[in-house]
Amino acid sequence: MIELNTEHKPVCQLKSDRLADKYRGVIEEDSACSVCYAALIFALHRKGGAMRGKKICIGQGFKGKSGGDCLGIGACAQGFKNHVKGCPPKAVDILALLDM
Repeated sequence: MIELNTEHKPVCQLKSDRLADKYRGVIEEDSACSVCYAALIFALHRKGGAMRGKKICIGQGFKGKSGGDCLGIGACAQGFKNHVKGCPPKAVDILALLDM
C-alpha cells in the first residue's frame, strides 16, 4: 500500500476523555450495575461542581452495609444514612441528594 499526500494527514492524539474518569476520586464502586452507574455519572455531570469532600458508595457490594460518611446510591446502598432509593435510581433523585 502506498500512502499519498501524507503531508496533509491530520495529526491524531488519543487522550482519555471518558466522563466517568473525572469522578473516580469521589466514587466508591463495588459491583455496580451499568444502569445505576450511568445514572450517577449523568447526575454528577449535571451537577458540574466539586463534591466538597463527599464520598459516594454504589454497587451490590454495599448490600447490608451502613454508614454516615458515604452517600448511598440505589437499593443496594439503602443502609446508608443518606441514600437514593430505586433499582435503578433516577438521575434526578441522585442529583437532589448531591445538592444536600
